[in-house]
Formats: sequence, structure tokens, C-alpha cells
Amino acid sequence: ASLTFMAIMYFIAYAFIVLTIIIKPGGSLFYLLALLSFPMPVKVIRRFKKNDTPPTMMPAMAAAGKTNTFFGLLYALGIYISALFAGI
Repeated sequence: ASLTFMAIMYFIAYAFIVLTIIIKPGGSLFYLLALLSFPMPVKVIRRFKKNDTPPTMMPAMAAAGKTNTFFGLLYALGIYISALFAGI
């Protein structure tokens, strides 16, 4: 159940970016930079499926942290570049 929840939350995060670009008038294509991190959550989910004891789950937990950090950095970079080109 928790693995399904994690997968759904990753999906929502990436879908939010795409929907922001489509729906929001000020949405910038630079937000799509965050999609470069898309293969990472797939690997995280696979690692969690393969490992079910706490000691074997440690690499998956570390990968989840790296995924969230990388996603956030790329998304922030996309917002920053978008603001630079908008003259804000």
C-alpha cells in the first residue's frame, strides 16, 4: 500500500509540472527541466519492490532522497531560468 502511494505521489508531481505548463498562462517550457529526473523514481520504486527488509531497503531510501533533491533542483532551475527570460 505504501509503495503504491509513493508511486502515485511521484506521478502527481510530474503530472503537476505538465499541467502547469498547459493550463497556467504564465507556465514556461523551462519547467520541463524537472522531467529529466523522471527515470529516477522508476528505479526507486523497483528497488523498493525488490527489497523488503529494513537493511536491504537502505539503498532505495537513499535513492528516494536523491530523486527528490534532483527533482527539486531541476524544477527550481526551470523556474529561475523562466524568470530570467521573463525579465522579472
